[in-house]
Amino acid sequence: MEQLKLYGRVLEMSDEVKYLGVTLDKELNWRKHVELTTTKALRVFGMCRTAYGKTWGLNPKVLRWIYTMMVRPIILYGCLAWWPRTLKSSCRETLMKIQRTACMAITGAFRTTPTAAMEVLLDLPPLHLVIQSEARKSLHRLALTGLWSDSKPKTKHTNMECDNFMERITNMGCDKMQPKFVFRKNFEVKVPTRAEWTEGVQAPNSDENDIIWYTNGSKTVSGTGAGIYANDLSCSISMGNYANVFQAETYAIIACVHENIVRQTQGKNIYILSDSQAALKALMAPRVDSRLV
Repeated sequence: MEQLKLYGRVLEMSDEVKYLGVTLDKELNWRKHVELTTTKALRVFGMCRTAYGKTWGLNPKVLRWIYTMMVRPIILYGCLAWWPRTLKSSCRETLMKIQRTACMAITGAFRTTPTAAMEVLLDLPPLHLVIQSEARKSLHRLALTGLWSDSKPKTKHTNMECDNFMERITNMGCDKMQPKFVFRKNFEVKVPTRAEWTEGVQAPNSDENDIIWYTNGSKTVSGTGAGIYANDLSCSISMGNYANVFQAETYAIIACVHENIVRQTQGKNIYILSDSQAALKALMAPRVDSRLV
């Protein structure tokens, strides 16, 4: 068999290789990756062992934060590729042992306490479900930005079976997009200083012929909405349950622009006053990763 070479260097055959932090084995069953990742996660959490005990040490809230923000992300890394491993009982048992170790450290419970009871108490879903959820979210984000290549026929790595609810969620639109850079803008954005806010913000150098709009967006338990107001128009817009406040504030500005286009407003200065600093700065920024912006 002829030896493989790259730039004159002989390539050695190997049963596994690590690429971008993910260990690939020759059978692509991800057993080695899960083994290495879980060992690393336990080692990181074990570094805190001298900082807590059943009756002393770090606050339980701090320990939970360490687990969810520092330890669990180590396991979740690259889960879009290796999530099928979580369908095997052996992998689930390994993941359950890690979560049980964290739950015991946080609660200081008896050794006989069921893992499921501690998970409910601490609001920690089973680790294999968290991994599958993160994989679905990653798939959704990549698909909406055009970066996901759907293989046909589907393999076990690209075929994520989900119920009707998950189908509806994954088929929803998304405001995120591939970043674009826009340097030339046909409008001017001004963010008032604190002193200007205290004195009361008004459109600069405005006269009776200028058009002034006021916008706002808010979110409550009943849903999200946007509103626009002018001397001759007051309008509220329902945006459902999934939009956030930033999207509502931005959409209110869009609604003002659309209304002026419909009215074919020409030869006048148009001022749109918004109290959302996030929306204003997003409109000012040259880098755009929001479809609404």
